Amino acid sequence: MSAHVYVPKTCLQGEELPAHVLWSGPAPAQLVLELPPELSLKECYNVSKGGIARAGKGNYVFSEFDVPGYLGMLFATRRTQSSSVSGIVRVRIRSVDGAESVQERTVLLFRPLVVTEHVPAKVRVEYDNETRTYALSERIKLLNKGEGTAVVFVEPEKDSDFQRGPPEGVAEFRIRFLEDLSRNLDSLSLSHPKHKRLISAYYALARTPLESISKKRAEARKIGRRLERAFRNDEDLLEDFGRAIAEAYLKHLDIITDMTSFLGYLNSVGEGRVILWNALETLRAEAKSGLMRLKVHVTDLGLGRYPDLDLPPFLVQQRGSGAIPIHTLFEWQMPHVTERRLKS
Repeated sequence: MSAHVYVPKTCLQGEELPAHVLWSGPAPAQLVLELPPELSLKECYNVSKGGIARAGKGNYVFSEFDVPGYLGMLFATRRTQSSSVSGIVRVRIRSVDGAESVQERTVLLFRPLVVTEHVPAKVRVEYDNETRTYALSERIKLLNKGEGTAVVFVEPEKDSDFQRGPPEGVAEFRIRFLEDLSRNLDSLSLSHPKHKRLISAYYALARTPLESISKKRAEARKIGRRLERAFRNDEDLLEDFGRAIAEAYLKHLDIITDMTSFLGYLNSVGEGRVILWNALETLRAEAKSGLMRLKVHVTDLGLGRYPDLDLPPFLVQQRGSGAIPIHTLFEWQMPHVTERRLKS
């Protein structure tokens, strides 16, 4: 009897992990599954009701199969203190004659880990109306020290002098962006036909009004997981998908924000692995000077939740525009873009 064990090599912590065993020839007398502490058996397929038994913590014995040649499994993964941990899934295949073979598969469980590197005590902000750019004396530095991509959402605390709001011109930008995004994703579907349904699902989600996005949380989580898997298995899709979105954004972005700073943010995403979900929103205060207190919500592409970052308060002094785009407050890695910076 020949058998093959399949377990994906990587998985985002907290997500589900599918696996299976295939064999040809006589059915094995037993399949013994041994799991590391980070995994647990959630579901199994093609096993008779009495054909599964526990054999100690993390160990299972399968012995009766509905259809010859296949055992399907679905594992739950748990979040760990470490942002990257490896575990070994071991399957012992026992034949009717007593022979035993062992197959092992190593799976890497990863997650992002966003930390605060620096928050200045005071930030001076100047807006140049002619160039429509912002200059800041200092910026906040966040770093993803873990694996995978982090998605962060920034909002002011209740006692902050600043309030979160949409950028000016956002309605016009959204219409134009979605028009171009539709055309770009149509082209993407033609070049990646096997991902057409996933691309269509993403576009449908992108059209959801911002005030209704919270109602789409389960759907967004599902699409995020599917995208994560697709990108890991197809680097060309990742590159083309990113280009389709970036082109639609950049074509009309000067309607609502400082293009120089936003290009710096976009250039940082691949290396820094931090996506600022509400990058284009603004923070506005009634006065030209005020105390800014920010909370950073951290998630991942599967919308798993992580502890919030409560940034220490800092003084903001403004000159020019009263609304500050959120992405300008953070320092991103910018290999090809030079920003205006105020002298301290």
